[in-house]
Amino acid sequence: MCDIAHGAQIASRAIVMQQKTKRPVQFEITEQTRKSVRAWVELAKLQPDNALFPSRIHDSPRLSARQYARIVHRWVSGIGLDDTAYGTHTMRRTKASLIHRRTKNLRAVQLLLGHAKLESTVRYLGIEVDDALETAEQTEVWAEAAEGACSTAQFGQEQKFAGQATLTMKAAVLKSM
Repeated sequence: MCDIAHGAQIASRAIVMQQKTKRPVQFEITEQTRKSVRAWVELAKLQPDNALFPSRIHDSPRLSARQYARIVHRWVSGIGLDDTAYGTHTMRRTKASLIHRRTKNLRAVQLLLGHAKLESTVRYLGIEVDDALETAEQTEVWAEAAEGACSTAQFGQEQKFAGQATLTMKAAVLKSM
């Protein structure tokens, strides 16, 4: 719990180590989630050295991934959805897909997921070639919009950067195919 709580305050962001990659990944804790966590900490009378979600098994201090998956499956079926269609990984992918759909920022999604390679993020999201190329074209538009605000030399650098970004995105898409 000390990873997200500082006294009675719940942090708005935290970092966890991904088990698979052993890389740190930062994530947001929304206001609604912070309120829920605060209420849970008080209800469960948790101390700073306790796990936020303790295990019912005495040999383990925290909830295991399998225990968490069972809870999610019970929640999903409890609200009338097909529990075979939704799970812990589905929620992770859904959040990433929503962020990408809203922002078209592959790099941001890559960082949030903790992927080392952009190609992995493209594959993970199931981005179609047309979508990725559209995003790449939008990157070029940004540089063109900067033309009026920059000197010719600065614009040349912006155009060069936009071209590199486009090539990088196109390469990521092609590698993922």
